[in-house]
Amino acid sequence: MRIAHFFSVAASCALVGLGGCTTVPALSPINGTEALEDGGIPINEVVKRVKCEIYDATRDIPKEYAWFETWGANVDLDLIANESSSITPSIAVLDPFTQIRTATLGTFSRGFSLGLGGGVVTTASRTESVSFSMNFAEVHEQLNPASRINRRAAFDDCNLPKGRDLNSDLGLRQWIKSVLGPLEGGKRALLSPQPKQGTRRAAPPAFTCRQRSGVPSSDCEAPLKSITHSIEFSVVKSANVSPSWTLVYFKGHNGNSSFASAGRTDTHRLKITLGPSAETRTNASTQQSLREIAPAISNAVGQTLGAR
Repeated sequence: MRIAHFFSVAASCALVGLGGCTTVPALSPINGTEALEDGGIPINEVVKRVKCEIYDATRDIPKEYAWFETWGANVDLDLIANESSSITPSIAVLDPFTQIRTATLGTFSRGFSLGLGGGVVTTASRTESVSFSMNFAEVHEQLNPASRINRRAAFDDCNLPKGRDLNSDLGLRQWIKSVLGPLEGGKRALLSPQPKQGTRRAAPPAFTCRQRSGVPSSDCEAPLKSITHSIEFSVVKSANVSPSWTLVYFKGHNGNSSFASAGRTDTHRLKITLGPSAETRTNASTQQSLREIAPAISNAVGQTLGAR
């Protein structure tokens, strides 16, 4: 019984210690990069890759898609780290009695058993988000070798490594080529520019929504409203230990569950939205405003439910 008492005291201490171990989890660096000395995560490589892939995907856009030149991109980057740990000890206190013998049952074993258990589960989550926008004109000025103000050297001439995670080929060129497919074929195109409401109807079949100079017409709108490209990488790590032992006066741990476990999930999410420059900036401002008021809404809801 003294051994059982010692075990229960030790388990209680372990539970108290685990409850004080929860800290803000460190962010996992993007593959191919290293964390800064202060623990920060460099996102320069993500910005380089996004701009280079946008330039590569849009440099060969046919001239008849003049409206595409007025577009831009809004980029949302989320870095999420979730950590969890748990300890769920259990013990069965045994008090065996002396065996008895009866004429009908023979030898019969007797005993008393008392199961004890407990548990503590801790979780910690950290989310870092950043949004930035760019227009295609700026991207082409910076990365077009023929541009007088090109800054390709700052982008490593777009010779970026082909690693893993967000440091790999994002597939943006393939996606843009796919979504422009319904616009190809001239008069047989599945989608075509449409006049804005309140303007004249497009009588000629070859109406292309642009003036002779190639500048998009003010009374027409592009056949595509926006293009969204989302990428998410998740890495899940876990470990557990499940010891089991049997002695004379007690038995532990119950092998049906883990005695202690720990886990971590790292998620890197990238969302690229292409659309008219003014609209992409408006969407970015709206999303930022929603992120700012979300905690206040959550607190108000929590207080309302608590009052009930």
